[in-house]
Amino acid sequence: MTIRRFFVSTAHAAHTIVALTAACTFAVVAGCSSDNSSTTSPDGGSGGSSTGGSSSTGGKSTGGSSGSGASGGSGNSTSSGGSAGSGASGGSGGTTGTGGSSGGGGSGATCSAPGGAVTGKANDHCESDGGSMITQATGACETESTDAGAPEGDGGISSVIGGDYGDTNYGTEAFDDDCKYDVKWSSTPICESTNVTFTVTAKLLANTDSMAPVQKKAGDPLTGAAPMLEVFKIESNNSVHLAPVTAQVPTETTPGTYTVGPIKFDESGQWIMRFHFNEDCADDPEDSPHGHAAFYINVP
Repeated sequence: MTIRRFFVSTAHAAHTIVALTAACTFAVVAGCSSDNSSTTSPDGGSGGSSTGGSSSTGGKSTGGSSGSGASGGSGNSTSSGGSAGSGASGGSGGTTGTGGSSGGGGSGATCSAPGGAVTGKANDHCESDGGSMITQATGACETESTDAGAPEGDGGISSVIGGDYGDTNYGTEAFDDDCKYDVKWSSTPICESTNVTFTVTAKLLANTDSMAPVQKKAGDPLTGAAPMLEVFKIESNNSVHLAPVTAQVPTETTPGTYTVGPIKFDESGQWIMRFHFNEDCADDPEDSPHGHAAFYINVP
């Protein structure tokens, strides 16, 4: 009985070995036939398995054929994730934030409601009782004068109003005090404690006289006049408050048109500005090219 059990066990073991050997042989043959079929047959599936072995050529099908290949694919996805990171470069689009540099334009900021000319009745000092126009011809420039000119520092009202000066004008256009020039002005926004530049245009109201170095006609632009501004405010106690001293520069931009400034108003309220033309010429002679015209200005 012992010998019979030995042979049964031995036979059973042999049968097991044969089965295992057949299975291994089938796996090897399948592997070989798969490899061979890849060279002779356009079988996409088996071809995919073949290329699956090639990580360099596998591409996306490689990822599908092997788990490791798939992980490589996921590697690509992380790469594409990097492209999302590069999308963060869109953050550099925040350079639109630098558009805030336009905010830097705030250096040109002004008040919400700038001031300007004061409205009122037009000055008719150059009109005769009969309604005809009164004009004064200009001639040569004489520099010798006993006229003290515009006042310096705070002074009495008589130093800036009255005397040789006519009435202060409303609006933005009027004739000068001596009816020599038609004067029209404009300005940059008028605000308290802000530099303001004025633009003024002046034209002759009459033909020049025979003493003038250059003959001109009525309506011609007043050229080479280098206008300057006298700016002040009459306080409630009737004292005169002069605008801060600034380095005024007159520039003739076109014949008869000038920019003058900067001017700074250090208080709100109603101010007076007076244009002086040909300031170097004495104001004594009636035909002197020196002229002046004053206007009311409201500063918010």
